[in-house]
Amino acid sequence: KIIKVFIRNPYLVPNSSQMTYFRSLLCSNVHIFIGDCNGSIEMPKGMDVYVTHRPLEKDVDPVKNSCSLAIVPYAGIPLKSQEMFKKMNVAVGNLHHNASMTAEIAIGLLMSAAKNLLYADSRLRQNDWTPRGLPVDPLAPTFDGSPQIQLAGEKMLIIGYGHLGKKIAKIAIGMSMEVTALRRSVDEGKSYLDGDVKVGSIKDLHKELPSSVAVMVCCPGTPETKDMIDTKEFSLMSKSTIFVNVGRGSVVNEEALYHALKTRTIFAAGIDTWYQYPKDFKERSNCPPSSQKFYELQNIVMSPHRGGAVGSADGTSALRLASRDLAKGLNGLTEGKQWPHPFDLSKGY
Repeated sequence: KIIKVFIRNPYLVPNSSQMTYFRSLLCSNVHIFIGDCNGSIEMPKGMDVYVTHRPLEKDVDPVKNSCSLAIVPYAGIPLKSQEMFKKMNVAVGNLHHNASMTAEIAIGLLMSAAKNLLYADSRLRQNDWTPRGLPVDPLAPTFDGSPQIQLAGEKMLIIGYGHLGKKIAKIAIGMSMEVTALRRSVDEGKSYLDGDVKVGSIKDLHKELPSSVAVMVCCPGTPETKDMIDTKEFSLMSKSTIFVNVGRGSVVNEEALYHALKTRTIFAAGIDTWYQYPKDFKERSNCPPSSQKFYELQNIVMSPHRGGAVGSADGTSALRLASRDLAKGLNGLTEGKQWPHPFDLSKGY
């Protein structure tokens, strides 16, 4: 079965090494046609699959008239794009090549925040060993080193138990943590075991928060998840809680997060997904991630949405993983297989 694929992707452009690599992965029955991201190249008639980072208004009718599938080559799909796909009346799929990389960022943020590593690093660069607390100050009534939280033996709560949540859970189990995960598809008060992970209902969030030392947000940004974590939720956490968000910024109320950190309602946070993003290359070097002054706080580790491993060491590994995932799925379509990662527009994930 021949599959005709139209691609609007900033990384898959003609005559690039990435495109050469991508083409080498495709079987002969996948015929690709390359467009541009601003829409100056028209989409040909008779396409079967539409691949794009951001769907364009001008592509609505061509996609609606011929395509059976639209693919976004990353995990989360912005709400504006979701609305555009609804207008196209097309099934939507995405990729999960970056789930492992995002899980690693999540654990890195957790560890850095729990151990107060950034502060200790900044002091030792000034030859200051005070964060260690040793040698002991004979005049200090108690230990005066920088506090840190032990994670082994403690409970991790994962909010959102999809591809990403499951990978984080696996790492946490290896760290000897007790893991509970919450998802929308489980009824309130019910739970089941997925290996060593207790999986419960998102409706039981308030019951689970007080006993959780690590709280990991992995769920998508949808109207239902907006401000899911707000002042009430932070008040239920303990002063030893480390809070990590690798889901979407909209899931966590930014004013409530800032207040919880500033007042030490929680111990610390590691944040990779934000509230304001640069609109273009020119803004990239000067765009505050929030209206709140998080940069003034010592108990937060701030990461510029690097979960997808953009800017990886060899400059290509994230793109190559995406190319492999995309090519594998397209090759499968020629054999009559379903797209492996369907996206439900009615649920937003």
